[in-house]
Amino acid sequence: ENSQLVRRMADEERLKHELEMAAEVQRRLFPECPPDIPSVELYGICHPARGVGGDFYDFVTLGEGKVGVAVADVAGKGISAALLMSIVQASLRSQAQAVNGRVTDLVSTMNRLLHRSTGASGYASFFYAQYEECSGLLTYVNAGHNPPLLIRAAGASEIERAAAASGSTPFGGPDSAVYLDAPGVN
Repeated sequence: ENSQLVRRMADEERLKHELEMAAEVQRRLFPECPPDIPSVELYGICHPARGVGGDFYDFVTLGEGKVGVAVADVAGKGISAALLMSIVQASLRSQAQAVNGRVTDLVSTMNRLLHRSTGASGYASFFYAQYEECSGLLTYVNAGHNPPLLIRAAGASEIERAAAASGSTPFGGPDSAVYLDAPGVN
């Protein structure tokens, strides 16, 4: 009985160590800090319930004052969800530059890549937005994720005031909070 107990304790200790290593690898997949875009404040943080999991966010610097923001939730919990999350991140980072701002093309390509890697049993909800600093334009697509909340502080920039004067305020009024709903299935 003692030898079985010692083996079980050793197995549990090994599993605990592997989970700690997986959690460290996953922490390194999240951005260390958001990109510095003067007209926007970006923040992100994730605390998986079980140390590792399928929740995901990322910032992708696209050059020319453009930045991509992604939020996703992979089906499942634990290490299997973390592995799928790494596929979502790799797909995003490898494809974001290639689609040249066509956010729906990006999500379609990512969907094909994820399906190829997981089959029908693995899936993720995904939201992606691309912000262009020079125009103040935010383009986004939602693939089944809860609508994110955009919070705009008082004091519109020159670009936002010009857009408001033309009748198309990209982010709503000052001191506004807007759900980024997208038409179609959410």
